[in-house]
Amino acid sequence: MGEAPSTAAAATSSTAAAPAPPPAVASSTAAARLRALTDRSWVRELAALTVACVASVVIAVIALQLWDSPSLRLPIASESDGLFTLGIFKSIHDFGWIWSNHALGAPNGQQFYDFGTLGPDNLHWAMAWVLERFASQPGVVYNAILLVSFPLSAASAYAVLRWLSVSRLAAIAPAALFAVAPYHILRGEVGHLMLAETLAVPLGVFLAIAIATGIPLWRRRTGESPRLLRWSTWTSWRTIILCVLIASTGVYYAIFTILFVGVATVAAWLTTDHPKAVLLTAGAVLVALGAVLVFNLAPTVLYHQAHGANAATGQRSPNESLTYGLNLIGQVLPPPTHRLGVFGDLGNKFWGETTLTSEGPTWGGTLSVLGLLLLMASLMAAVVGGAGKRFVADPRLRATSLVALTAALLGATGAGGAFIAFILNPSIRAWNRIGIVLVFCGLLAAAVALDAIGRRMKERGPRASWAFAALVPVLLVLGGWDQTSSSMRPNYEGTAKTWTNDAHFVDAVSDRLGGKGEIYQIPYLPFPESPPVVNMFDYSPLKGYIHANKKLKWSYGAMKGRPADWQQEASGLPLPVQLRAAALAGFDGLWIDAAGYADVANEAVTPARITTGVEPIVSDDTRLYFFDLRPLRAKLQRQLPPAESQAVGPELTHPLATTFGVGFYPPESDAKHRWQWARAKSSIKLDNPDDQPRDVAFDARLSAGRRAAVQITLDGKPIGTAIATPLPGRKVDQVVRVPPGQHVLGLSTDAPRTVPSTADTRDLRLQVLDGQVNDEAILDLADVKP
Repeated sequence: MGEAPSTAAAATSSTAAAPAPPPAVASSTAAARLRALTDRSWVRELAALTVACVASVVIAVIALQLWDSPSLRLPIASESDGLFTLGIFKSIHDFGWIWSNHALGAPNGQQFYDFGTLGPDNLHWAMAWVLERFASQPGVVYNAILLVSFPLSAASAYAVLRWLSVSRLAAIAPAALFAVAPYHILRGEVGHLMLAETLAVPLGVFLAIAIATGIPLWRRRTGESPRLLRWSTWTSWRTIILCVLIASTGVYYAIFTILFVGVATVAAWLTTDHPKAVLLTAGAVLVALGAVLVFNLAPTVLYHQAHGANAATGQRSPNESLTYGLNLIGQVLPPPTHRLGVFGDLGNKFWGETTLTSEGPTWGGTLSVLGLLLLMASLMAAVVGGAGKRFVADPRLRATSLVALTAALLGATGAGGAFIAFILNPSIRAWNRIGIVLVFCGLLAAAVALDAIGRRMKERGPRASWAFAALVPVLLVLGGWDQTSSSMRPNYEGTAKTWTNDAHFVDAVSDRLGGKGEIYQIPYLPFPESPPVVNMFDYSPLKGYIHANKKLKWSYGAMKGRPADWQQEASGLPLPVQLRAAALAGFDGLWIDAAGYADVANEAVTPARITTGVEPIVSDDTRLYFFDLRPLRAKLQRQLPPAESQAVGPELTHPLATTFGVGFYPPESDAKHRWQWARAKSSIKLDNPDDQPRDVAFDARLSAGRRAAVQITLDGKPIGTAIATPLPGRKVDQVVRVPPGQHVLGLSTDAPRTVPSTADTRDLRLQVLDGQVNDEAILDLADVKP
């Protein structure tokens, strides 16, 4: 060892003194160096990984026909859920993160904490935050994350296949084809961008397979290191990183992983000679996953502790697990849009007839379906108890078939997911999303089969090995052709037209207002998750915010079920009253979306023109209208006493909270009216958020089986008597002065019980028809002359 330096120096000196080698010798030396470089395993690993990632991007670009997009600023998804995601990206850019947005829900701002499932997507939001340092336009960020999601998913699948001892060549095609599964591409096109990024799926499957097969997930080093440092090995850190990635890239894939790990733990515990080790390994994985999930959900948990839960947001019905369950037949039947006519006709036999469409097909390609058949064979061999063929008995296939069976039993309509929804908790409703796990399981089995074929061919000599290597690009081309279709091309032309139209309209509105101000948006649409209003779909009002600077503030976007959502109550007022109140409350303009009206001219535009006295700005497609409310505000301030005009704003944006409470039955309605039946004694809870008393009007029509008296009290003190008469009842307009804080408006009647039918056993005494409790100052605006 001591002579090595002098030897090396001598060799260097000798080389320096020697004449330059001839070109042929230099060429052979370079080739030798290249061979030496490629002999390094990490270079071959990186090369195979790069091929898988690049192939996934190429196939995705071809499927989306990105060259047809007129601009990178044009988001691939710009409607409904796409607008929701774009709005979050812009919120991150404008205000730093997702939880608070001061430009939405004006004038109070938007608090997003009730929508807790956003927390487990923190790594996605972090990715958006980084991208926005370079491109602030939300459309660019959306497209960038979608494109990056393909190589990320391919890299994740490739890594898992290699960890499961699949050879490099055998892993390339399955990894790339997983990344371009139809599920991935179509989710990205409809705005489910976070679900489209499927990086977590292979990682979750790997954790379950590792536990089932005994692959180490935690390993400690030998030596005298402190106890905790002994566990600081690559294996342990890899497991921790996987848990962070899985639990920070979407709540659905995290929950699926927890369920798979739980099932794998039971299976391993029943078959191993070391049950304690299995429980410790799996327990540590579950603790790590749970800890990251709790961390990501902490903002919502803390907010609910401080402000109470929100019964109006994020609440799921158990029936939704049936609506959004997994069609197992759709996992193996190709979609009707398949490039091969025979396959398309085969898929159309189901998808052309069924009403159980869920969220669409979850078919993962022919190679994945073949892999699922292989898993079924492995599972059958295990069930009958025989060893089976050596290949079918491969532990990796057995463990993968267990994960696939679990996914199928959980996802299938009316199966495990429905049991969880009806018996435990309905929060996770869209169990069809577990279909992407089946896609990966099928491709994993296909990769194991390809690996076995590759090993056989390698044994036959170099030519057979080269033939197997040539199979990789063939599989990539055929698989890409099989899994994609021309129908995956987004409607770039229609999207560009709408996007440009909306941008020009918002620019015109911004110019009119000088780049700042508050805009009142109608018709009212609850946020988030609302059914369409006529033809105005969910999140449509976000178009204004997405195209504007953050100094323009919008009434849409306040969290429903919270006091900040004052527009829900305001929307019940006559439109002229709404506009006058909004103008006095500080709103500078009115935004009308014609898609939300059956007859926008008579229902909104004409009343707005008469009330404001100004002509609107109209979008090029005549869908959007903008009225300047500043002239109306100036006129009202001249007409009304200062105290009265100043009282309107707080009464509109911080309305009296009313709850029809004790004694009232649930509301009923028909095409014209909404009513609630009450017992002989009933009460309405009032909450005045102001620090001053407010005059409010109890406005209703009271009906009874015969003429009856109704005593009205406030906190038990009589304030008036009304008369209830048979239908259509008597109009009551009782003005009540409500002090700050919470109070109870009581109704007490001597009306006899009404019996609508022998089957109705309720104690029905009084019918409160179209009952409302409104601030008097706002109602007085109805008397203001135009």
